[in-house]
Amino acid sequence: MNHKRKNREESQEEEYNPEQPEIAKKKMGGEQQEIKNIAEESDKDPSININGKPFTNRYYEILKGRKQLPVYEQRDDFINKLLNNQVIVLVGETGSGKTTQIPQFVLESGLIKEGTMVAVTQPRRVAAISVATRVAEEMDVKLGEEVGYSVRFEESTSDKTLMKYMTDEPERDYLEAAVRTVLTIHAEEPEGDILPFPNRKVILSTNIAETSVTIDGVVYVVDPGFSKQKTYNPRSRVESLLVTNISQASAKQRAGRAGRTRPGKCFRLYTEHDFKKELIAQTYPEVLRSNLSTVILQLKRLGVDDLVHFDWMDPPAPETLMRALEVLHYLGALSDEGDLTKDGEMMAEFPLDPQLSKMLVISPSYGCSNEMLSIAAMLSVPPVFQRPREARREADEAKKQFDHVEGDHLALLNVYHAYKQSGSDRKWCYDNFLNNRALEQASSVRNQLANLMNKFKLNLVSNDSANSHLYYQNIRKCVVAGFFMQMAKIEKKNQYYTLGDDAPVIFHPSTGLIRRPEWVVYSELVLTSTSYIRCVTDARIEWIYEIAPHYLESLTEDTTPPKSRAVISRFLSSKKPQQPQKRR
Repeated sequence: MNHKRKNREESQEEEYNPEQPEIAKKKMGGEQQEIKNIAEESDKDPSININGKPFTNRYYEILKGRKQLPVYEQRDDFINKLLNNQVIVLVGETGSGKTTQIPQFVLESGLIKEGTMVAVTQPRRVAAISVATRVAEEMDVKLGEEVGYSVRFEESTSDKTLMKYMTDEPERDYLEAAVRTVLTIHAEEPEGDILPFPNRKVILSTNIAETSVTIDGVVYVVDPGFSKQKTYNPRSRVESLLVTNISQASAKQRAGRAGRTRPGKCFRLYTEHDFKKELIAQTYPEVLRSNLSTVILQLKRLGVDDLVHFDWMDPPAPETLMRALEVLHYLGALSDEGDLTKDGEMMAEFPLDPQLSKMLVISPSYGCSNEMLSIAAMLSVPPVFQRPREARREADEAKKQFDHVEGDHLALLNVYHAYKQSGSDRKWCYDNFLNNRALEQASSVRNQLANLMNKFKLNLVSNDSANSHLYYQNIRKCVVAGFFMQMAKIEKKNQYYTLGDDAPVIFHPSTGLIRRPEWVVYSELVLTSTSYIRCVTDARIEWIYEIAPHYLESLTEDTTPPKSRAVISRFLSSKKPQQPQKRR
């Protein structure tokens, strides 16, 4: 067999042929000879070439490093336990190789048969993509073929895929402390990159850097002791991000980011007493602080009807379960008996919150499904409007050209239409202070949602004329069809209260709605020292009466706060047919 040189898409390194070691030996010395020795033992080595192609030299170089990982020493023991047990709980320190090596061991165990694959869940999309990229490199295969990933609105897999990775404003005081600590490290500590939760890198990160994402060269970690966590209030149905203390487990994970390649240090911006007394041992499970509507919709789709006795790893509070079922019933996803309706079956297929799914499912009946696809996509990506500190006035002026007199949802539609008319031009986005990456993602999300609409034979339609009075009204009605549980009524000049909770709120400064209508629908409630409603659009209480009268009826019960109960009771009374007066 001749020694061949093969160009690959990922690498152009010379491949090693163990059948002719003397040819490769000419180029080897010292360390390269050791790589050759590993290659000659490849028949005994657990790593296999799953794509049937010869391994490159790069593979053996990486393999040498893999064998130094603590988890690699346990490979045979792990595979033995895997073959003899249905469930294994494996615990290891940060950096021991759990995320990258264990899935490869499972693949090498022989358990994976044709038509099946190794599924690996990660807490965040960035972690899933970066780990899949690393494992593909270790296995000497192309990302998206034998090793791939699947995250929300993005997938890189093929029919060859055997392993798939998938997803399951700082406070001023600690921000300044973090900056001071970084500067001190830079001035006084030896070389090494800095992660504060030839040139030295200072890497600023959210708590995404706690798990799975490994950044080479980080020697110092600055831990402020806080994170933004999602919380959910089932009574008010409000989901928000709040700055909270981290747990002791998170603190240990953050410390583990330092010194992966050499000894490191972690600088904590809190005392040892705070660590022991103020930080809880483990992070509160996310399922216990989240809106369960989407989860329950998926469980119903899988045929799980007894949610009370379902074997949750962390059982949620009964009130949270009941509120989620209530929301799905109001949206028409569940029948009075708690079964999935036809709309509910379709809503469960969309990778969206149920409110957005409801908007899409009902949109053909309002003749605006194309527009609702764009709005749903824009609501599913990071904010598109950018407001840099050095050009706030210019950014605000640029935003005004997209504002719509009837609300922010229509402004998002204007942005998407203008983006497409520009030919998805990056410079146009820059000139108009728009987030090009978010708009690219919105375009991709819209395509995926449109495919699902076609799957369910939901017509993609638009009103004939954008000048029609009904054009924007139908779009607004469709928004209300999804978000009617997020309505607010004006109380005085700039003050509103939320329907159903009587919580005082004001418009977020980012809104483009200049008028102050009697009723508005909003997509998000932002809790700070003041409660803001964001992404606000003019609405009518009559539209809820058309779409979900049962929801309005529920607001007349004694448990409803007084303002909401009174205004809805008056409204419903006005809708009842007047009884004719009897003649005397």
